[in-house]
Amino acid sequence: MEELVSVVIPTYNRADLVLRAIDSVLNQTYNNLEVIVCDDGSTDNTKEVVSAIDDNRVIYVGLKNNSGQSVARNVGVKRAKGKYIAFNDSDDVWHKDKLAKQIKILSEDNNSKVCFCKYEVVGEDNIVVPIEESFDCTDCENGFLDILIRENKVGMPTVVIEKQLFEQVGGFDESLRTVEDWELILRLADKTSFKYINEKLVDVYAGKQSVNTIIGQERAKAEIKIVNMFWNKYINKDIFYHIFQRIYDDVNATNETTMREFLVKELNSKINVYEIISLLCSELRQHEEKVWNLNNEITYLSDVVKEREAKVWNLNNEVNYLSDVVRERDPYKYNVEIKHKSRMASFYRNISERCLNNITGPIAIYGRGELAEWIIANEKQYGYKVDYIVGKKEYSIGGVPFCKIDNLSSCIINYILVVDLDFEKKDLEYIKDIPIIVLWEE
Repeated sequence: MEELVSVVIPTYNRADLVLRAIDSVLNQTYNNLEVIVCDDGSTDNTKEVVSAIDDNRVIYVGLKNNSGQSVARNVGVKRAKGKYIAFNDSDDVWHKDKLAKQIKILSEDNNSKVCFCKYEVVGEDNIVVPIEESFDCTDCENGFLDILIRENKVGMPTVVIEKQLFEQVGGFDESLRTVEDWELILRLADKTSFKYINEKLVDVYAGKQSVNTIIGQERAKAEIKIVNMFWNKYINKDIFYHIFQRIYDDVNATNETTMREFLVKELNSKINVYEIISLLCSELRQHEEKVWNLNNEITYLSDVVKEREAKVWNLNNEVNYLSDVVRERDPYKYNVEIKHKSRMASFYRNISERCLNNITGPIAIYGRGELAEWIIANEKQYGYKVDYIVGKKEYSIGGVPFCKIDNLSSCIINYILVVDLDFEKKDLEYIKDIPIIVLWEE
């Protein structure tokens, strides 16, 4: 006899879409199911649309207030009568044989409690969005948590879970309004192995109305909670690099001051902030195709340390601290600052050999930073002369005089070298007679 499967669909103001999601469940080749639609305080006619469905397998549950997907899903599970719980979002579509294939796998192995599958992402105008197939797990028996910590690989509309296990881990965290699905999947992966169907059985719609669009401090706060949960489980903290990078990007998108205040407030005391500093400073430069200035990174993170721990840190102390961290991880015992400068020197030499050997006569530099300093310091070696620093606001590097862009016509310049990462062609669009070389471009 087929086990009952309870399918929970949370929805909010999706009267125009929810029928598509419900129909894809009702049309499954696996028949023994119930569909629990949890209306999370909709203000449109969702209730009328769902209530009009002529199928006794559909159950409508209305929440008075909009409380978020976590609450709506948990309410749905509480009403569920099935041995297994499955979830669909109110804008996504299951393929007809999804449940049948997943329940078959789970029923064949009494130790299997969770099964998920691949999904296809459908964008606006029903155009399939290509996604990188970087994950091919046919068993997920060992080390799956390590994979998931770095990046969530499990879409909630693809999941079937034994209800008993769902209740055992505590369901969805109702304090989270984003990445709540990832957080639950991590707790499940910490308890049990997963079964995986390497076949696309769900169409996930990612249009403008998609619910998974919360970013910024809300998501960063949720991800910090995940870090806190698993921090002590791992000796090698590098596993958290990708989470910290997303936190940095999310909060820094607001503004730098906000990020600093946020990190100081949210980082849990059991996380060693110095380990975070060492992780960020060492890993960012290795993973990003950008020139990172070590001093700026450490000085910035220093403010977090000072505000949080009320200690007076200076740059030299922190460089020494990071050097100690690196020496513990590297048998060659190099110094962080020396390694950084050595790596940057090699990088600058590559640029110089590619772009500067054929340049003669006076040049001007547009932009500032370590590359500009390198070019000025090595002008004799490559046979050019830097006569001017060019920009919109006045500044000087290495004693080279500044020239406003508007005054370039009165200067004798053979080339303009652009070292500014944020350079846009419109910045120098009215320079017609002087060749412009952007050093970051191949």
